[in-house]
Amino acid sequence: MGFGWVPAVRQNGQIFYFFVFLLFLSFLLNETINIYVQLILTDATSKVQIKSEESITLSRRRRRSRRRRRKNQPNPPRGPRPSSLIRFKEQHSSLILSLKGIVCMSWAKVAIKIQKRDKMFSLFYGLWKYMFSKTEFHVLILGIDKSGKTTLLEKVKSIFSKMEGLPPDRIVPTVGLNIGRIEASNAKLVFWDLGGQVGLRTIWEKYYEEAHAIIYVIDASSPNSFDDARSALEKVLRHGDLQGAPLLILANKQDVAEAVSGEELERYLDLKELDERPYVFQSVSAYEGTGIKFSIDWLVDAMERSKRTEMLRARAGIPSQI
Repeated sequence: MGFGWVPAVRQNGQIFYFFVFLLFLSFLLNETINIYVQLILTDATSKVQIKSEESITLSRRRRRSRRRRRKNQPNPPRGPRPSSLIRFKEQHSSLILSLKGIVCMSWAKVAIKIQKRDKMFSLFYGLWKYMFSKTEFHVLILGIDKSGKTTLLEKVKSIFSKMEGLPPDRIVPTVGLNIGRIEASNAKLVFWDLGGQVGLRTIWEKYYEEAHAIIYVIDASSPNSFDDARSALEKVLRHGDLQGAPLLILANKQDVAEAVSGEELERYLDLKELDERPYVFQSVSAYEGTGIKFSIDWLVDAMERSKRTEMLRARAGIPSQI
């Protein structure tokens, strides 16, 4: 019944050979399976190695092509932003906006503090400038030619600036304008020395509008020039741009024996155009320096008290001093 061959094998005494055959069959089957598996693994490994070699070769080719492109395009265009950054901005847009708002508010507070500090600094600087800064005055030095205007300017600079001016033998007639700056009696003075030749007197009026005062120099040792000096001075005083400007008339060259005094020159000139402006006649010697310091001190005091100075300050937007 199904296994009738077993007793036959037993009966014939061949059971040992039967088991040997089964062991050989199982060994053969096992070796066949192992060889087949090794063949499959070897084939797969070779395929993987080939693919890896191909990928390495492809990556090398790509690198070479990229290098060639970089050589041909020294500044390649930037690619699009990474998708992760865009995704982050989309997901956290509200957070980014709130952070931007905080930063803007912080900078606004800083800007407000800086503005307040600047305003405070401007206030203190304006107060300091108002209390301690020196007022600057513009003074015209006028007169006909050879009256000693430039010599006077050089002597004024040497007296108030403690510096030697040009010696008289090196001074030449002024053609155009000479400028001098000094500090006297807590004020800054800027002198405009204009040429006195007849052809140059037409440029005088271009400086009238900004002038605080006038120094008019006359050669007191040359009576023949008095009439010309008086007519030129009267024309200056009639000009509307010099209304109210203090006038300092200097009888120069007192070091010369024939020179008349300031009082005598005042009587001779007999000016009628002085109106309400402050004025004075003063005897000086630009060569020796006598009478110059007193004259400049009087001029500074007159300019500080003058209504014209207040008018020029208001025009320039400078507050009036107490």
